[in-house]
Amino acid sequence: MPFGLENAPYEFSRMISQILEGCEEFAVPYLDDIAIYSRSFKEHIRIVLRRIQHAGLTIKLSKYKFAQGEVNYLGHVVGQSRRKPSELNL
Repeated sequence: MPFGLENAPYEFSRMISQILEGCEEFAVPYLDDIAIYSRSFKEHIRIVLRRIQHAGLTIKLSKYKFAQGEVNYLGHVVGQSRRKPSELNL
């Protein structure tokens, strides 16, 4: 990481944003999370995973959750065309 560990989260986030450039319509990166949402889920997962692979990165699949109807994301429960505050934050 350039400029030491202090900037590592920013640099990683910037790198992931560059890798996923052009995917903003269905993939939103935030730090080390990527929210993928769409009606053509399989194709979009394939695109995101292929881009990660081509960038020379690896992921630990056991840390990922796929095909979730709702997810906790940035303090909200998001899914199925709705968003509400997470009860974890109330």
